[in-house]
Amino acid sequence: MAAVQASPPTTRARSIMTLDGYVSRGKAPPNSVPRDHAMLQEFGTYLELRLKSQNLSMLRRIFADFLNEHENTLIPMMHQGCTMITIFPVLRTSAERLRQAKILLTKPKFPLDDRGCVFTYLQYRTATRNMTLFKQLFWDFVRHQEKSLLAFVERGNESLLEQWKQ
Repeated sequence: MAAVQASPPTTRARSIMTLDGYVSRGKAPPNSVPRDHAMLQEFGTYLELRLKSQNLSMLRRIFADFLNEHENTLIPMMHQGCTMITIFPVLRTSAERLRQAKILLTKPKFPLDDRGCVFTYLQYRTATRNMTLFKQLFWDFVRHQEKSLLAFVERGNESLLEQWKQ
């Protein structure tokens, strides 16, 4: 009888597509990647619905790359030095936007995989102001709250760091 050779183990590939059609590819996904990706994408959409913003699609791409453990979006962005991801302390006033944002805010949330916090990673990898703000907004989003978002709007460009230390 001929011996049957087992095929070598294969690594599953994963593709993550952002809302704007960007596809990030990676290997050996933890089971939590699709869930984490969905929640981070919804967070970006929530910010766009609630606040005036610029280039949040880049943040979505960075989220996808982070989950795939590479920097295909971040490195070119840093080299070009011209793309700024910005949220402004200005609430969107459309009733439809508010309705859609409330739906996202009230959806069930799950803890992110413990591979690390994307916002801490970005704080160390980029020249940034207010990454702590993004992180706090995200944690409020996970807890179904808008406390930090409304404080950001109320205080405008003032730093919220002192408030969060309390």
